[in-house]
Amino acid sequence: MKSSPRFTFFQREKDTEEREKVDTTDIDTKPVEQPPPSVGFTQLFRYATPFELFLNAIGVFGAITAGAAQPLMTLIFGRLIQDFVTFTTASEIYQSAESSGNATAISSALQNFDSAASEFRSGAAQDASYLTYIGILFVLDVPSGT
Repeated sequence: MKSSPRFTFFQREKDTEEREKVDTTDIDTKPVEQPPPSVGFTQLFRYATPFELFLNAIGVFGAITAGAAQPLMTLIFGRLIQDFVTFTTASEIYQSAESSGNATAISSALQNFDSAASEFRSGAAQDASYLTYIGILFVLDVPSGT
């Protein structure tokens, strides 16, 4: 008794005649074309008009500004978060001094809290304005194709 060979899930058995069939189509004897010669980067733009070169320059500038805006926004957002942390730390120190009842500690903590609050307001406003300016620049940069 002849056992059938095992096949994988997507394989199927081909007829032996089909396996032995020879392809009798004519072979095309065209000569192989040589690939075009490689050129330098600046030669890629040799047929561009001055207006097209100008548009390319705008696109490159837009790509640079969009690429620089993303990490810059991350750094500024990090500064904003640090302002929040500094203010919260000063607030917690003031609350712990107030709960202790020590008048000297309360007055010292209140001065630190007041200075931290003013630094927080100015720092947060400055960071928020930077983020707004970068966001506006990024929105204006999107239509340029980057």
